Amino acid sequence: MVARRARRKRETADFKQLPYKQPRNPYQPFNILSDDQIEDIHQTSLKVLSEIGINFLCPEARDILQSAGA
Repeated sequence: MVARRARRKRETADFKQLPYKQPRNPYQPFNILSDDQIEDIHQTSLKVLSEIGINFLCPEARDILQSAGA
């Protein structure tokens, strides 16, 4: 029992916690779509919302949206 505790102390004593550092991505983002393609997607999404809309099934969500002016 004592040997097990001593071994546990030795194992954890070797581990040194490094200070927290915010991770940083050194790579540039990919430009998969052109600005025109992104604008087309945006305009199409606005058209879908205006012509078809969204059906909110949750009464609480409808109340929140209605109180916000939707």
